[in-house]
Amino acid sequence: MTTNPEHGRRIVFPRSAEVALQTFQIPALEDDQVRIRTRYSLMSIGTETTILHQRYEPSSHFARMFSFPQLQTGVQTLGVVEAAGSQVAEF
Repeated sequence: MTTNPEHGRRIVFPRSAEVALQTFQIPALEDDQVRIRTRYSLMSIGTETTILHQRYEPSSHFARMFSFPQLQTGVQTLGVVEAAGSQVAEF
């Protein structure tokens, strides 16, 4: 867990076959958003492993959708609602 509430950490794929933990500035919460603090995140053995190791053809949808550094990881995540914007009535 981070000690500075304005910063978070995320898993990134900086290059093919490389995984890193990156610190980033948490953006201000918008009125229609919910902020989730991730407690656990798993790496998909399908999609995320395919992206990490670039196991796809250059003409595939993967090549069109993903490039390095890749920040879209953690599709299997468990977290808790940390904050909600003023327009969020329920979650």
